Amino acid sequence: MADGGSPPRMRPQRILRCTACRHGNPACAPGIAFLTRLGAAIALAPVGAEFELVGSASLICNGQVCPAVWRATADATWLWGDVAPDVPIAALLGTGAGESVTVAAEIMTGAVVVQ
Repeated sequence: MADGGSPPRMRPQRILRCTACRHGNPACAPGIAFLTRLGAAIALAPVGAEFELVGSASLICNGQVCPAVWRATADATWLWGDVAPDVPIAALLGTGAGESVTVAAEIMTGAVVVQ
């Protein structure tokens, strides 16, 4: 770093939940790779407990474009595959009112607690 310090160390992450993708990519490798890159990017910035960032991405899965929605906090990341970008995060987390949302795959990572 320009100030002579070292970059912050990313807290180790592990997959806490990963559903098999109904599009034939059981481990959703594109989604896992996306969350790995997202986590590494977040680790470069000092984020507090209230940090939250949401967005959408287009992943390539088995040669097809798969729209995905993601959420990142200081402690975890989520990705939902085959979801329109305008679907509310609350519906994906199951905290909103209304119909449930069907997704092709769901991945959640979380920080590993080191004791």
